[in-house]
Amino acid sequence: METAATIDTINILRLVISFGIVMALMGGLAIALRYINSRAGGAYTQKRRLKIIETLVIDHKRKAVILRRDNKEHLIILGNENETLIESDIESPDYEGINNNKDHADNKKTKKNKNIFSVKSDTAA
Repeated sequence: METAATIDTINILRLVISFGIVMALMGGLAIALRYINSRAGGAYTQKRRLKIIETLVIDHKRKAVILRRDNKEHLIILGNENETLIESDIESPDYEGINNNKDHADNKKTKKNKNIFSVKSDTAA
C-alpha cells in the first residue's frame, strides 16, 4: 500500500509537469503569434498619412495636439468629453529648411568661436 508521502509526491510531480506543459504551450503560442504578426506587418508598411507632431498639456483636463495629414497640420484641443478644432489646414513647415538653418547657425557659431580663440601675431616684416 502507498503511503501519504508517496501520494503527495506524485501529486506535486503531476502539478509541476502540468505547469511546465502549459507554460511551454503558452510560449509556443506567443512565438507563433509574433511570427504571424511580423509576416502580416508587410501589408501595413505603406506611408502613413496621419501623424501626431506635438502634444502640450494645458491642464489636468485638456491638452493641445498638432496633427499632420498630407502636409497640412491641424491644431486640436482635446478634453475629457469634447474636442475643439482651433485651426485647420496649417501649412506644414519645411523641416529640412529648419535643419539647414540650424546647421548654418552652428557653422556661424563655430566660425565665431574660431575667431575668438585665434591668436594674431604682431610681427612686422
